[in-house]
Amino acid sequence: QSQSLNKILQGAATIAQENDRSAIGPMHVLHSFMQQYEGRGLKVLHNAGLSENSVARYLRAHRAEPVASANDEEGGFRIYPSGKALESFATNLTAKAKDRALHAVTGRDREIGSVVQALNRLTRNNALVLGSAGTGRRALVEGLAQNLVSQPAPSDKFINANIFALNTNSLLAGAKFQGEIEERLKNISIELAEIPNAILFIEDLHITTSAGRGTNDISASLKSMLSSGKFRCIARESVDNYRRFTEKDSDYDGLFQKIHLREPTVLEAYPMVESHRARIEAGQNVSFSDVALKACTDLSSRHIHNAALPSKAINLAEEVASRARLEGVPVIERDLVEEVVAITANISRRAVSERTTQQLLTLAADIKKEVFHQDEAINAVATALKVAHAGMNPPGKPIGSFIFSGPTGVGKTEVAKKLAEVLGIELIRIDMTEYSEKHAKARLIGAPPGYVGYEGGGHLTEEVNKKPYSVLLLDEIEKAHPDVMNVFLQVMDDARLTDGQGRLVKFDNVMIIMTTNAGAADRNKKSIGFNAPEADKENKALKEHLLPEFRNRVDAIVEFKALDQNDMTLIVDKFIGTLNDIVAERNVHFTLTDGAKKYLARTGFDAENGARPMNRTITAKIKRSMADEILGGRLKEGGEVTIDFHDASAPANENTLVVDELSFTFGKAAAPANNIARAPTLHPSP
Repeated sequence: QSQSLNKILQGAATIAQENDRSAIGPMHVLHSFMQQYEGRGLKVLHNAGLSENSVARYLRAHRAEPVASANDEEGGFRIYPSGKALESFATNLTAKAKDRALHAVTGRDREIGSVVQALNRLTRNNALVLGSAGTGRRALVEGLAQNLVSQPAPSDKFINANIFALNTNSLLAGAKFQGEIEERLKNISIELAEIPNAILFIEDLHITTSAGRGTNDISASLKSMLSSGKFRCIARESVDNYRRFTEKDSDYDGLFQKIHLREPTVLEAYPMVESHRARIEAGQNVSFSDVALKACTDLSSRHIHNAALPSKAINLAEEVASRARLEGVPVIERDLVEEVVAITANISRRAVSERTTQQLLTLAADIKKEVFHQDEAINAVATALKVAHAGMNPPGKPIGSFIFSGPTGVGKTEVAKKLAEVLGIELIRIDMTEYSEKHAKARLIGAPPGYVGYEGGGHLTEEVNKKPYSVLLLDEIEKAHPDVMNVFLQVMDDARLTDGQGRLVKFDNVMIIMTTNAGAADRNKKSIGFNAPEADKENKALKEHLLPEFRNRVDAIVEFKALDQNDMTLIVDKFIGTLNDIVAERNVHFTLTDGAKKYLARTGFDAENGARPMNRTITAKIKRSMADEILGGRLKEGGEVTIDFHDASAPANENTLVVDELSFTFGKAAAPANNIARAPTLHPSP
């Protein structure tokens, strides 16, 4: 953009103003070019018969009449008095805008321009604003009303264009006789026709359609009103209701030019929330720090799913301000916003806290303390969470989706449990063996209208709706029916699912973990001769059970390794640590010697079933032996118990009990500090 081009554009702007035009047109640029430019281009124009004077004459001949927004005796925008029908069933938004009773609208200039363009058409000059609840559909119309009273009219069709918002509830209320509502609409139509450039605003258009009301008369009346062309109309509707009701009537739908109002991004929504700051702060006599106000936008976008931005962020700010006023907090910081979000979204405080960042950095190490020999799987999950928390996930995707493959009892389910526990979020566990039939899909997402169980909703969609920030564990995914598995294709693609009742459920704060034993049995069989390697056997089994489009949508297929004898010692420590946590309230504590650990590890080891038999071994060898002692024996008042592998050559001791190959030596418990039960001991290292 050269200096000479800038001069030409500045000159064009001046020429446009001199000719009473609000926008620069091609002829203004041409005139400025001929005034200021010297060179070959100017000679080309002269040779074509153009001169500066001829262009100037053209502009004077096509000079626009001044478009003023003032033609009443006092100056300014003219408010027309409402007739009896409009007074009863509508509100004049432009009157409220002139009285500055509407909140300023931020960040929707382009969409307001689209509405103006639709209303300015010669035909089909009615606008239908489509969008989700909370995106600001009514605010868009209020923004137009404010522009009309404060700026020059964009064309003669908008001079003193009063916007009347129809109150649908008032229109329908109290109607006792057939045709009464239609009579009210007729009177409204007559009064609007008498007001120049009048615009009718209808909220929730589906209520007035035949499908929404159950009668064709109202729909026919509105069609007649809008087809007459005596006034224009702006209607608003949600996308779902438009598809269910309005779209089905092609004649009705054809009267409107559709304008889609998308939900703003977090960056776009923040200035919209900021525009409400002064109102909220003054109303509650509190103030927001910049960090807290930004958190209202960020956290509502991430954790509140029953509305859209910017409304849900504004509502959250109002909720936080109310809480601050009640608690006497003059300056609102992020901590209070986090607390209110946790309550509103029904999630743990830890899930929304900034301190989660530090937890994510140590997440893999924390889980490895509980799940052994599965470092690859744990690292993959922890990395996916860190990427998502850093904001680098593609929009419209779950936090992560993984298939955990491997033999039973090696920690697949345990990783999912510990992940939820460490992060302080919910775990949703679904056993996919219960969904092996085709009709089971209805139990998962809810039955469609007209079928049994329609009102009840689906197990998956209801759980995620109640726990939007969660780990979704799908056990034994290969046993689900293909139709059921297809449900999760959409979830992994778009992080959203529509249930049987037509409600949208979002999965963008959900981590999906699917477990499978497919191929694990074959993997344990030794390869002979030219048979496939063990890893290939498992991959082949997965390919047989899971379709390519399913496998290709997951972030990773993580292989869990079979446990060996060395891992079992660590697992013994884990089980004894859990047991100590349970009996700590009775002031009882167990300590194992290396000999006892090795004995339990050897006894509880099962190459096919992993760690699961260890629980039975601990129960049989320790819990059953100690139950009587805790209830009425030497541990009734608490005590220390040292468990060792029994040495037959050791002398008998009155404080020692021998059960099978283990000996239990009893000692007095240490007095708990301040009469508080002893805290659980950290799990000992091997």
